[in-house]
Amino acid sequence: MSIDQPQPEAVVPAESASGVTTYFGVLFSPGEAFETLGRVPMWGWACIFGMLISLVAAIVGLPATAHIAAVAQQTAISQAPADQQQAMRDGIGKFAPFMSATIIISVVFANWIIWLITALVVLAGAAIGRGVVKFGHAWALAVNLFAIPVLGSLVANVILRLQGPENITKQSDAYVLPSLAMLVHGDPKVTGFLYAFNVVNLWCYAVLAIALQKTMKMSALASWVTTIVFALLSALLAMRFAK
Repeated sequence: MSIDQPQPEAVVPAESASGVTTYFGVLFSPGEAFETLGRVPMWGWACIFGMLISLVAAIVGLPATAHIAAVAQQTAISQAPADQQQAMRDGIGKFAPFMSATIIISVVFANWIIWLITALVVLAGAAIGRGVVKFGHAWALAVNLFAIPVLGSLVANVILRLQGPENITKQSDAYVLPSLAMLVHGDPKVTGFLYAFNVVNLWCYAVLAIALQKTMKMSALASWVTTIVFALLSALLAMRFAK
């Protein structure tokens, strides 16, 4: 008489997915890409590509960025008391040889800050919207979503390079992507706020709403509310630093 022995449970193999395919899928098939990230929260290749593209964008836009900084410095000197102006010129002169390296290095640190802030906003939205409250998922979403704004940064810097940095006399001259800022003139704060709603950012916000539904399993309403809050925070931050 045989005795039935308990059978071990079948082991389901972990899903494998391509980080490269998923990263570029954010651009062409975001729903599928972020659904994959909901199952396999990958971010390694997204980090590598994001860093490389942002560094290329920074190098391409270096003349324009340096020119904008120089214009801002000259404005600050002209507004300073006469007895302090020479000291400011001396300080700027000593820093000048390190400006390019500083700009490039700051891009690397800025990326991590952008990813962290985005992930925290996504995580907060997921908690309030009763989605998946996992930092790993929010982080993977943030790093992969960066494919859109970093591509926009590269395009904008290519345009600035072709136009020539000498044509930039104020910060708003660098707002080269089509945006709501084209509807107003004058106030730099309002212009900075409205430029946050340029074509690349609007694309990014639309994809973010999809990503929140697919990766964080949030409802459509909660996803769009979180996206709108994120867009407004981004615009307010841009307005804060607009000059």
